[in-house]
Amino acid sequence: MIETGVLIDIYGNVLAWHEPDGRSGGSLPDSPRLWDLIWRYHEAKVLLGFAHSHPGTGPCMPSREDTTTFEAIENALGRSLHWWIVAADGGPIASFVICTRTPIGVDENPMPLPIAQHNGWMVYQMLGSFPSWVYELRHRSKVTDRCTACGKPVPTQGAPFCSEHLKDQALRQAWEEL
Repeated sequence: MIETGVLIDIYGNVLAWHEPDGRSGGSLPDSPRLWDLIWRYHEAKVLLGFAHSHPGTGPCMPSREDTTTFEAIENALGRSLHWWIVAADGGPIASFVICTRTPIGVDENPMPLPIAQHNGWMVYQMLGSFPSWVYELRHRSKVTDRCTACGKPVPTQGAPFCSEHLKDQALRQAWEEL
């Protein structure tokens, strides 16, 4: 897994990918290009936010480095942005959160569920269908989707189960009822 970032516009589309030299499974350095793009899209009034991948599993929480970066960028721009984090936990229900300093409505899709306040930021678990850029972000982060039942790699990106568990009718039915 290697951390990757993406700028998202007000319509939920990808503006630009951030895959700088020196990124790793625990680091996503900024770059002059990223700063230039943030300013350009901010001035054009089309920038909604930035998403990046995190290593590990389970609920993703912003690191102290994340929150200080979010705060510095928002202070420089003079406005709030959306800050998404996608965990590399493999399954189709990958941890997908949004961090803000201001409350967000529950009428968004995917629906935000408040789960924590962390380092002064509100963290919401995103529920429902994910935007297509989430899957591309995970792909560019070299994340392998994993079976929700056993953790083995799945045959196709976004599939809930490995080939062995896809044959289990009761397991598939329970999954579809979620």
